[in-house]
Order: sequence, then C-alpha cells, then structure tokens
Amino acid sequence: MTKALITGSFDPITTGHLDIITRAAAIFDAVFVVAFENADKKCMFSPEKRLALMARACSGIKNVVTDYYDGYVVDYMKIHGIDVIVRGIRDADDAVYELMMAHNNRRYYEKAETVFLPASEGLENISSTAVREAVLRGEATPFCPWL
Repeated sequence: MTKALITGSFDPITTGHLDIITRAAAIFDAVFVVAFENADKKCMFSPEKRLALMARACSGIKNVVTDYYDGYVVDYMKIHGIDVIVRGIRDADDAVYELMMAHNNRRYYEKAETVFLPASEGLENISSTAVREAVLRGEATPFCPWL
C-alpha cells in the first residue's frame, strides 16, 4: 500500500487544496491530509475547526484520512509509515520553496520522496491567505464552500 502525505496549515482548506487532494487520492492507495502548526503563521481557525473543515471537505473521498499534528512532518511520516509527500505548485515561487522543503525533508528522513502536482487551471491563484480575507468579507463560498 502506497501512502502519501499532504501537509499544510489548512487555515482554511480551499478548493485548490481539494483539487490536489482529489488528484493524489487517484494516484495513491491512502492519502493523509494533515494540518500542521506553523509558528510563522497566525491562524484564523482553531486546530479543531480546521480539522472539522478538512473532514467535511474530504468526506466524499474514500481513501483520505484527515488529521492534525503539532510536530515535524518527517516524524509524522515515520510514525505512520509514509514515504511520499505530495505538494501542489501554483507558480515558480512555490516551486523554489517546495524544492527547498523537499531537500530538507529528505535530509531528516532519507525515505521521504516529494511528488509535485501543478495546480489545475483556474485554481492557481487560490491561497489560504486570500480565502481568509474573503471569509472576513463574507465571500468565501467559491473558495471554501464547506465553511
């Protein structure tokens, strides 16, 4: 069984995230979608609310598990026997950052392989930051209908 991990703050989970999750679920036997804490980000939603939104958004995908973890990505991978990380790429800036993170993850867990999926056309401009702003304006439905 090939397991893959999709990480993020998921503050909140967006239609862009769900696109990557759905496509990864078609490739891998099991996909773990895990909200991690990021000390550099001040989240709008509590871990419990983020996990509830993730579960609601992914409810129709049978081989997806949602979870929350307050630790290192590579530790979660080791605990759950996961060797693949799936990352969505929206643009060149994402690619540079994600490549650096792939190297870092591999440095701390030699089995860690990263698979990049490009954002589907029309979803490349969706970010959690933009969606949080839309939430504050009451206009998040197109980007986060499960909110």
